[in-house]
Amino acid sequence: MVDLLPVLQNILQDLESSWTPLHRAYIMAI
Repeated sequence: MVDLLPVLQNILQDLESSWTPLHRAYIMAI
């Protein structure tokens, strides 16, 4: 069985790195 924990952590890091600028842009738009 593949250990998914590192994969999930990588996905979360990618989401955080891409989500933060989007979230800031969203707040700036309002």
